[in-house]
Amino acid sequence: MTMFIPSVWTSNGKLFAVVLLVVVAQQIWIYLAHRHYRTREELFRIITENAADMIALVNVKGRRFYNSPAYHKILGYSAAELVQTTVFEQIHPDDRFKVLEAAREARLTGIGKSLEYRVRHKNGSWRILESTASTIRKRRRRSRKTRHRESRHHRSEAGRRTTRPQRAARRDYRSTQSPAVS
Repeated sequence: MTMFIPSVWTSNGKLFAVVLLVVVAQQIWIYLAHRHYRTREELFRIITENAADMIALVNVKGRRFYNSPAYHKILGYSAAELVQTTVFEQIHPDDRFKVLEAAREARLTGIGKSLEYRVRHKNGSWRILESTASTIRKRRRRSRKTRHRESRHHRSEAGRRTTRPQRAARRDYRSTQSPAVS
């Protein structure tokens, strides 16, 4: 009786068997890594879609990279509408410089502070939000991540004098505006 011995068990085939095992192990590892990534991505999606806080990722000029679904629930704007605007367009004109000052401070120090300001709802009414900005530095690009939530109380800002940081924030705000077309 003749027994069939595959060539992988011969001296020339041992290398092939080892390579085959390594390739199979790599493919299994890649499959498991992708499955783990998809699971974590799904978990992140569930969390962001159901979070009560509005989370935004914007660059230093106020252009939006990401807005959580809570923006639609709280302010009525869709993600497509928000991408076409800067963050400053929905902020009440009297509060813009305060927000710019806080953003500038967060960009310089890397530490954000909590502040309240008014934001326009899609229906035209104003909502008071509490916001904390933090800076994310990645290589040469800088962006700002902001978490907002609706404020429980309102503070009057009447009678404030303009300070040097506010004037600097005003200049920053003006630099983000596109020039008028004649």
